[in-house]
Amino acid sequence: MKLYRALAAGSIMLALLAGCGQPVQLPANEAEAFAKEVDPIVENCLIGFNEKDFAKHTRDFDKAMLDVVDTANFPQGYDDVIGVAGKYQSRKVVSVFDQAEFRVVVYEAQFENDVVTIKVVFNRDDPTHKITGLWFDSDKLRAAKEPK
Repeated sequence: MKLYRALAAGSIMLALLAGCGQPVQLPANEAEAFAKEVDPIVENCLIGFNEKDFAKHTRDFDKAMLDVVDTANFPQGYDDVIGVAGKYQSRKVVSVFDQAEFRVVVYEAQFENDVVTIKVVFNRDDPTHKITGLWFDSDKLRAAKEPK
C-alpha cells in the first residue's frame, strides 16, 4: 500500500486503524450523504496533487497531516504516485466506514496509467472534515516501490 503520509506517521495511523476494532460500514444513505459532503474537499486535494500545487493539495489537511506532509517531501510523494500512475482523472466511491473515531471513504480512482484505490480518512468529530489520512494503492504503485 502506498502511504502518502510520512512513513512514521502512516505507520501510526495504520496501527490506530488496525487496533481500533472492526470497521463498520455505513448504511447506504449515510455513506452517500457523507461522501457528497466531503466531495469538494477530496476533489480539491486530488486536483491540487495533479497540479503539483502544495497549497491547494493540503488546504484541507488537519494539523497531523501538515506535520508530516510538507514542501520538502511533497515532490517525492507526487513523483511516487503521479510519476507512476499518471494524472488523476476521476473517482467513484467504493465504501464509507467508521472505525473508532475515524470515518474512511474508499474510492476507486482512474489515473492516466492505472486504477488506484484511494483511502481518505477524517476524524468523525471534526465538522470541518479536515483530512487526517490519505493513501494511494495499486499493484503498479506497490511494484514501483519494490527493490529492483
